[in-house]
Amino acid sequence: MKFVHLSDLHIGKVVNGFSMLEDQKYILNEILGIIDVQKPDAILIAGDIFDRGIPPESAINVADDFFGELLERKLPILAISGNHDSAVRISFNSGFMRKSGFYMTSNLAGDIGPITLTDEYGPVNFWLLPYIQPFMVRKAFPDDEFDGYSGAVETVVRHMNIDKKQRNVILSHQYVEFSETSGSEESAVGTINCIGQKIYDDFDYVALGHIHKPATLAPNHMRYCGTQLSYNFSSHDLKEKTLTVVEMGPKGSVEIKEIPLHPLHAMRTVFGTFDEIMNLAASEDYLKVTLHDEQEIPNVMNELRSRFPNVMHLEYDNTRSRRTAVVEARKKALELHPAKLFAEFYENMSNHPMTEEQEKIVDALVREIWEGEKE
Repeated sequence: MKFVHLSDLHIGKVVNGFSMLEDQKYILNEILGIIDVQKPDAILIAGDIFDRGIPPESAINVADDFFGELLERKLPILAISGNHDSAVRISFNSGFMRKSGFYMTSNLAGDIGPITLTDEYGPVNFWLLPYIQPFMVRKAFPDDEFDGYSGAVETVVRHMNIDKKQRNVILSHQYVEFSETSGSEESAVGTINCIGQKIYDDFDYVALGHIHKPATLAPNHMRYCGTQLSYNFSSHDLKEKTLTVVEMGPKGSVEIKEIPLHPLHAMRTVFGTFDEIMNLAASEDYLKVTLHDEQEIPNVMNELRSRFPNVMHLEYDNTRSRRTAVVEARKKALELHPAKLFAEFYENMSNHPMTEEQEKIVDALVREIWEGEKE
C-alpha cells in the first residue's frame, strides 16, 4: 500500500506580514501533480491543516479546493487536528465527510477504533490520534492514572488494543523525544510536552506532525514529513522541502521516499553592504536582508523593495548594532529583578504568562539563591 504523508499545511499562514496563501495554493497544486504520478492509495495529514483555530474564508477555500481535488481522484483522506487547529470547527460535518472518504479525527472518545484499508497483503489499520493534552485524556479515560504528555499518549495508545500481527499505522501530532525543531514551530518550555519514542513501538509506520523539519527517527518507521514550505529564516527551515511517499509491503516492509518540492518563491538570506546587495540580480524571493553598513541608509526598505519586492526582514549587523545589543542586554539584566527576567523568558517561550503559583515558586527560589550568595 502506498500513501502520501503530509502535515503542518498551516493554510492561511502569515509570515512577517506576508500572506503565504498564494504560495500554499501553488505548492498544493504541485503536490496534486506528484500524486497523479505516484498514484497513492491514501493521503495522510498529521495535523495543523490551518494556521489558526478560526481560519479566514480565503484559507478555508484553499483547503476545500485541495481536499475536493483529492476526493475527485477517489483517494481516501485520513487526517487529524493539530495544536493550531480548532478541534470543534475542523470536525464539523465529519459524519458526512466519512461517507465521501474523508476521515477526520479531532477529539478523543472512549471507543478508539482504526480506519482499515486493504491491499494485496491484507488489512492496514490507520489509527487517528489528534493533538492531545493531558486534561483531554483524563476526561476521556477518567479511571486511568498517568503523568504528563508522554503518559497521556501512552494511555490512549494502550486503549487502542492493536493487533500486532496486522500492519498498523498511526497519525500523531506531538513532539517526540530527540526531534530537532526548525524554529518556526510553536514553542514549549523545556521538554514538558515531549513524548517517548517507545510508545509507538507496535506501529509499522508513525506519521508524525508538529515538527517542521523533516526527519526519520530511529527506528526508521517513525517520521516527521515537515512542512511543504519554509516559514522561517532558520538554517533548518531553509533546506529543500520534500513530499514524503511511503510504500508498505507485507508486515515489516516499509520504504520511505522523498520527492523534492519547488516553491513559488524561495526563502533565503542575503548579507552585505547596501551597494553590494543592490548589485545582486533582482528577485521576487522572500528575503531576510542583513546590512553591514556602519551608517543607516535613508529610506532603505523602499529602496530595497524597488529591486526585491518581497523583503520580509531587515536588520543591521555592524559595530554599533553589536555594541548596542550587548549594552541593552546588560542594562536589562541589571535593572530587572531575576524573577522578572525569568518571567519574561517563560512568556517568550510558552506564549502565555506564568501563573500566580508559578511566580511564587520562582520568587522563593530566587530569594533562596540570593541569600546563599550573601552568606
